[in-house]
Amino acid sequence: SITTNFRHFDIELSNPQKKYLRGRQSSVDEVQETIISPMPGKVIKILVTEDMEVKQGDPLIVVEAMKMQSTYSAAQDAIVEKIHIEEGDSVLRDQLLITFKTN
Repeated sequence: SITTNFRHFDIELSNPQKKYLRGRQSSVDEVQETIISPMPGKVIKILVTEDMEVKQGDPLIVVEAMKMQSTYSAAQDAIVEKIHIEEGDSVLRDQLLITFKTN
């Protein structure tokens, strides 16, 4: 809180990265059957294979965008059904990357 000229203001400092990540999170009840690129970038590394069983939180893919690398993780336990891209591919915003079969 800040007081200036006899006026009181409550402020909250936000971390832009946390705000961005919070906006990308799925609700607990929502079943995530795909990984979709939130922005254009380049696929640096694919950490899974098709038909591989993954657990919630397992890293799946590393994408570089604007000189920053982001690792996308499994939202829940599932089986990787199809990988729609390859390492080195450029991806567009909203492009389908991985499809899952839920356990």
